[in-house]
Amino acid sequence: MLLNNKKCHGISTLALVAGLGFSGTTQAFNVYEDGETYFDLYGRIHLTLNNDDGNDYISEEGSRLGFKAGHRINPKLEGFIRAEFRFTANDRDEARPNVIDDIRNTYVGLRFEDVGAVKVGNFDSIYYQNISKVINVRNTVDWRALAKGGARARGNSISFESQSFDGFSLGVAGKLDPEDEDAGEEETLNLMGYVAYETGPVRFAAGYDEAEGDDDALLGASVTYKISPQLSVGALFEEQGDIRHYGIAPVFSYSEGKIYGNVSYMENSDMNLSDVQYVAGGSYRLSDPMFVYLEYASSTDREINAIDKDWWALGVRYDF
Repeated sequence: MLLNNKKCHGISTLALVAGLGFSGTTQAFNVYEDGETYFDLYGRIHLTLNNDDGNDYISEEGSRLGFKAGHRINPKLEGFIRAEFRFTANDRDEARPNVIDDIRNTYVGLRFEDVGAVKVGNFDSIYYQNISKVINVRNTVDWRALAKGGARARGNSISFESQSFDGFSLGVAGKLDPEDEDAGEEETLNLMGYVAYETGPVRFAAGYDEAEGDDDALLGASVTYKISPQLSVGALFEEQGDIRHYGIAPVFSYSEGKIYGNVSYMENSDMNLSDVQYVAGGSYRLSDPMFVYLEYASSTDREINAIDKDWWALGVRYDF
């Protein structure tokens, strides 16, 4: 989708954000738009009071400032950029000397009308965005997957993701890690990809991650089903060598927020081990940009890429 010629003076439309491939629920304030060029600012403050197995502390959860910009090069081609800076919002001493503690979602790209988009830089794994993310419904407490957003991603990456063609779409990506002679590491290129099909309220996706550096490649499949305007469910299957992972995550939306959770079952057939992790939570929206939530996570004492603790979190998040 390319920019229209209508001048905009408020919050950027969700369609604009989605059309450029920006993920997440972050809002954006439109600073400038003239029909060919736009510039948006966005940000978030996200703080949480945690009880992690009896240990109480306050944490910040990805507080950020960022911008998005784009320019129509010709009627069928658009260039876009994004940069996002994460900072320590909960403690002045922790923020010293480097207030900016992470750089995320920072890339440049081209969108070809009716074809798709290419981008280069720092962004979440396309495997995560299309496969494992379907059960990532929490805000703070831990969750698990065989590949989360930063796995073989978030830097030195390039991707192509197609438009939808009669419900079908696909994506491929690669991450290039240069040679590190001091560490004795050779140059590596990790490849991943996915295919997806969406029809009505249902979306299916299957993904592959070469998992460079591991003994086995990662395979995954996901499905999301919007049962009603209030209720949706995501389900996940992953396999990597002897490890299999099954997950399901329902989300119920009510007038002022959401009630959500997930159940994750993981097994290692070689070691004859398995466990289950549970996540549950609920949110209440105080206003369009601001909500509060309460969450809980627990797992068994057999740890297979899991947490072994009871974790409560009470949080507040404000997006602009």
